[in-house]
Amino acid sequence: MFLPVSVLFCRCLPTLAPMLESATTSMSLKTDQIAGALRIEIHPRKSWSLIFDFMVLAIWGALFYASFVGYENRSHIGRSTSEAIAILALTMSLFLWSLYATLKALFYYEIVTTTSSTLQIQGHLLSFTTSDQQYTNSLISQLRYEEWSGGRSGTQNGIRFEYNGETVTFARQVDTSDSWDLIDRVREVYPFPTPAPDSSPAVTHW
Repeated sequence: MFLPVSVLFCRCLPTLAPMLESATTSMSLKTDQIAGALRIEIHPRKSWSLIFDFMVLAIWGALFYASFVGYENRSHIGRSTSEAIAILALTMSLFLWSLYATLKALFYYEIVTTTSSTLQIQGHLLSFTTSDQQYTNSLISQLRYEEWSGGRSGTQNGIRFEYNGETVTFARQVDTSDSWDLIDRVREVYPFPTPAPDSSPAVTHW
């Protein structure tokens, strides 16, 4: 069961590698000026860890298929219906979770729209809107670029600001220079307060 999946994955590698190499070097910001509003589309650069994501997806796909075959043949292998359903449900859930994670790594992007009064952050996956938050500019403070420890995930980075006592993070894992560029551009529309130069790497770019 695993051999055909492994062979298929290896055959896909020559096609996948150039795509990832291009994606890791391509510009991640697309800017438009629409009716007095600045619209920035943010596509984080892809990582070579996507190869690992594809491997995990292939493994869970094979296990899901195997559990489905086991369910169909449960009477022949001495497995109860409830046990077969439980195994099928577990492997299906893990396969769908892995599929979602892979699709998000490939196709998730954000749209940040800045006007003179509001900052809107939308998350999109393919043609679906996964989140939509709007913030009042006058209540935003400490707009900054930050890096922090993500534990086993390694160093994380993103753009952050304080809003009504909460820390809001967006543009995760976007290239550092692009993050600075994004902050510069939204501040051209509205002068968002920023930290002192010695407390944030981003403000040294201004």
